[in-house]
Amino acid sequence: MKRVLAAFITMSVVAVALPSCNDVDKVTAAFNQAITTIDTQSSQWRQALPDLESKLVSDGQTTLANEVANLLNASIANVGDEFRCDVDFIGVRVKGTLQNILDKFHGVPPKPADPRLCKVIPNAIDLNLVQQGRLNIIEFHGYDLTPSGIKFFFTVGQAAEQPIPDTYVANPAPYTMTFNIAATNGFHFPVGATKVDIRVNGGFFSSMSVIAPAPTPIAKTETGDFIVSYYQPGGNISSQCSNVSSALSAFYTVPSGWKLDRSKGDAAHAGISQIAVNDNQQSVGSLTAYNYFARDDLHLQVEGQVCSAGGWGAGAIFQRTYRAFLIQASG
Repeated sequence: MKRVLAAFITMSVVAVALPSCNDVDKVTAAFNQAITTIDTQSSQWRQALPDLESKLVSDGQTTLANEVANLLNASIANVGDEFRCDVDFIGVRVKGTLQNILDKFHGVPPKPADPRLCKVIPNAIDLNLVQQGRLNIIEFHGYDLTPSGIKFFFTVGQAAEQPIPDTYVANPAPYTMTFNIAATNGFHFPVGATKVDIRVNGGFFSSMSVIAPAPTPIAKTETGDFIVSYYQPGGNISSQCSNVSSALSAFYTVPSGWKLDRSKGDAAHAGISQIAVNDNQQSVGSLTAYNYFARDDLHLQVEGQVCSAGGWGAGAIFQRTYRAFLIQASG
């Protein structure tokens, strides 16, 4: 008798715990009505969710009602300033989530999150702006965005696409992803990159053009030759010395619109080369502290001390030719 009574009590508890067929039908009908409403007009999710919540509460389905309330609150929060998708786009997500809640109620495993993109800012990658520091981040907006579900690839010419490492992708919120392309520490596109492909759950979603930087203009170059001549007279009992920089020809001024090209010139003499020596022997033998150099981007100078021979000897004749290397000044 005790065993029969215990079995009866157990069956009664199970019967109370399990929803009746009528309850299941009511829940299914309520969910299907909400899904149909949203499917007909996506923006109606704002009204369909509260109506569904009220219906579930009145039918005693408080657990399901709480799930619907949480979905409503999250969807409303997503319409805030940081969410760049429209209300219709949210409606699509709401419909999918409602179907998952209903499937779970029926004991059917819910479908995994399906990332969706609605907006990319900007819609192209201009490497000119990247080089100027005016474009650092590409923003992707949608819902259920995760690095595992969304992958980025770049293409160079007609070659096969290549993956972009996840280290350059951040996920600050479920509805936002960012792609770091900053010139300082972002992903650097190789020369010839033409586009970025976006794949969602392995399937192609869309692509973005990569705008190549403008070619660096090749500046015009020129050369300017000048001769420095200086004579230290002889004919004295003792040697007489002076600096060749006493001659006006020892100073060269770059023509207007040009500047010195310091990438060229003799070793340790940026922008200038010595190309001919026509000194007499006295100048060659007595020359000291000799140098030719750029004083700045616009001026060259030659200096060095020469001496005449003593005992009424020969004077020193300094005569050398130099070449200035010029490049067109910008602006």
